[in-house]
Amino acid sequence: MDELMDFFDVTRATLTQWFNRYEAQGPKGLEIRPGRGRKRKLDIDNADHVKQIKSNLKKENRNLKQLRQDLESKYDITISDTTLRRFLKVLVTDTDVSDTA
Repeated sequence: MDELMDFFDVTRATLTQWFNRYEAQGPKGLEIRPGRGRKRKLDIDNADHVKQIKSNLKKENRNLKQLRQDLESKYDITISDTTLRRFLKVLVTDTDVSDTA
């Protein structure tokens, strides 16, 4: 156990979980499963998000603060200007999404 803990740089509890999942599910139990990590507040794959932002940009294309406030009130979320800028950058550079939305 100690050698495996050092090799994988994990705790004993993590290693025990891996063994238990392997015993219960076989090799499939050790695969990385979807749905891990923090969920996006704005998702480029969400057509409603893209549509809402595009319609707001037509009204207020220079006012990032107003766009952020509109999105926060509509979706009941809190987002930073950095998050919004990152989303807009992906929206502009992702030609497939910007063409179809």
